[in-house]
Amino acid sequence: TIAQKYANKINAAYNIELLMASATARSISDVYKPKTSFQHSELMEYLAKESKDQYGKLLHGEGFIEYFKKATPIDAIESSKIGSRPARRTGNAGIEDLRAIPWVFSWNQSRYNITSWYGVGGTLKKLMEEHPENFHKLKEVIQTDDFIRYIFTNVDTSLASSDARIMHEYAKLVEDTHLSNKYYKLLENELSNTRNLLLELLGKSIETRRYQHYYSNVLRASILDHLHWKQVTLLKQWRTEKAIRNSTESDHTLLDLLLTINAIAGALRSTG
Repeated sequence: TIAQKYANKINAAYNIELLMASATARSISDVYKPKTSFQHSELMEYLAKESKDQYGKLLHGEGFIEYFKKATPIDAIESSKIGSRPARRTGNAGIEDLRAIPWVFSWNQSRYNITSWYGVGGTLKKLMEEHPENFHKLKEVIQTDDFIRYIFTNVDTSLASSDARIMHEYAKLVEDTHLSNKYYKLLENELSNTRNLLLELLGKSIETRRYQHYYSNVLRASILDHLHWKQVTLLKQWRTEKAIRNSTESDHTLLDLLLTINAIAGALRSTG
């Protein structure tokens, strides 16, 4: 992130000016604008609670953590030396002990990005079916309210980076076929559902709404595909070598695996 924003004087000056202008405008606004309550708080509270419940249900589903451990490169990320703190707080194997960055990073690497969109589609569908008047209201205010638009723009960005084809390749790393099929189909359905509902909400496809962002992803796809296939192959190899306790070979494979992690993160411009 530092390199992308400040590696040369032109980029550095632009980003510093952007930061200062934004901070100054916000500070002035806070001082001189009258404080008002957020008029759409009840609607957003509903969306937040419902989507959190659906996300929590996924996390605590039977076998989901096993799926996560196999269908993402979390074990390789935990073996890397790229953070100021260890991936886990105390060393316990449970999800509660895992820090936020490796959790998000590993889902990003395998192109699921579920931490940004899972539960959104299901919540919007429920809102549309059970409270159509509120769905219509959301459809109106998303065009005018900066805060709401910002939230859904973030969801939109993650959806654009998610790829069901690549997700499926990582899902195949899960040895338990039933578990692999169960959660891959669940996640694929929610991904498709969220995309469809966001299209209904915003009225235009991402190709039309965010032309440059969409085609930036398209241009990177051909290179990223090769990196992902390589990473999946190395994950299989490394896990096999670890299982038979071949430490010399597994160390060499891990180095290659970490290079793919670095390359994918650089191409996606995202870690956790």
